[in-house]
Amino acid sequence: MKGKGTVVMFTAEHVGHLNPTLAVVELLVQSGYRVVYFAPEGMKGKVEKAGAVFEAYAEGWNMTQAAVSLVKSLGLEPTEEQKGQRLPECAVPAAVSLLRDGLVDRVKKLGDVRFIFSDSSYPWGPLVASLLGLPFLSSCSSTPMTDEVVEPLFGYLRSNESLRRCAEVLKKEFSITYDPARTYTNYSDFTVVYTLEEFHPEIREGFQSRVKFFGVSLDEQERKVARMSLGEVRTEMEKEDAELSDFVNMRKRDDHILVYVSLGTILGHEKWTLDPLPFFRMLFELLGGDDQYRVVLSVGARTEFESLGDIPENFCVRRSVQQKTVLRLVDLFVTHCGNNSVHESIVAGCPMVCLPFFGDQSMNADLVLRHGLGVCIPSPHAPAPARSVAHVTRERFSEALDELTTPGKCSAVKKASAQMRSHALKQLDWLEKEAVTEMEQFLLLQDASLTESLNGRCGPRSQTRNLTIPN
Repeated sequence: MKGKGTVVMFTAEHVGHLNPTLAVVELLVQSGYRVVYFAPEGMKGKVEKAGAVFEAYAEGWNMTQAAVSLVKSLGLEPTEEQKGQRLPECAVPAAVSLLRDGLVDRVKKLGDVRFIFSDSSYPWGPLVASLLGLPFLSSCSSTPMTDEVVEPLFGYLRSNESLRRCAEVLKKEFSITYDPARTYTNYSDFTVVYTLEEFHPEIREGFQSRVKFFGVSLDEQERKVARMSLGEVRTEMEKEDAELSDFVNMRKRDDHILVYVSLGTILGHEKWTLDPLPFFRMLFELLGGDDQYRVVLSVGARTEFESLGDIPENFCVRRSVQQKTVLRLVDLFVTHCGNNSVHESIVAGCPMVCLPFFGDQSMNADLVLRHGLGVCIPSPHAPAPARSVAHVTRERFSEALDELTTPGKCSAVKKASAQMRSHALKQLDWLEKEAVTEMEQFLLLQDASLTESLNGRCGPRSQTRNLTIPN
């Protein structure tokens, strides 16, 4: 197959922003594109496995360090938010640092670049595209936000002295006008979201044709597992983890309820100071020794097994599991409602017990409830670092389990989950057959300057570029 040219992609150290794009990388490569992915060194394995050419920004690069160094070079003291790795405060300084370090020239030297496809949270994607006169397509790994939402959430960034100075640098050194309040929402007229329109219909209402629903982004092997029969999934699990497979398939009674519990990798992260141990111990006390339940518990990389104490026989504890496989075989998923976890559960058709803690998790839990896909123990409204799992008491968790396992509720949730899974599988078919074609059709509809870019005649379109979000 004759090559179609090069696609350039960018990400930073946030794995949740990288993972959804990997299936798109695979599809672009299979369609004849060469994909060059700029990312931190720790992501090299994932990027190359998907078929892309890996390019490190620099040895040891991460966005926070780049942002802090840039702010100091401007003679300013980094804010606590920048030191604390908050993406909105770090992204613009990191972008300025990358541009000054020659990122534009590195992309230009790749030759025959057709377009930039980059995460909407990182400004250097649209900045590089604008400076080279290339089409920009954005990847949104969270829920896209309209202007009405952006202004109250991020308008304060305009008064941040370091971001204001960064905007001045962009104007003076690169002839680009950039609004710091848009740092988290670098959308394009082709913004990919990794969800289902049936699950998140209000996105279409806010963005009309600018948003493209790519569904749940799974790589080729994960799509294969999603379509397997349950017997085939059991065989797959036996290959991955024979001991876990035996545990999952050992049903001693007809009314056995197999539960999978995972609160996500971020809960054990020191940044959030959320200690999950009290919750894990509560589960042991509530469900340990109960013949009706068998529990697969994923405790994350930071939890010491010794700190858990005695583990009941009806629990199987792992640091991590192949979640997409496990979800096909269990009856309930106890989840923090991270975006990836919710959508993986939808593909599996698995009912959820939602325990949201911060960020977009409460919104995801609301959507689960709205569509009848599970039940929820809501989190108190408190600043994220101050939250804990203390509100998930034995009584509240027991009530949630009882609600979800009553015959009427259980039947309704299973039916709704099966219907949403059907939508997800149809979208997987579309992803494989139509996604790249849609991207190419969008490129063909661009104006004359973008058409010139497609023919390899790249160049800046104007002396001063104003990067703002279209209405």
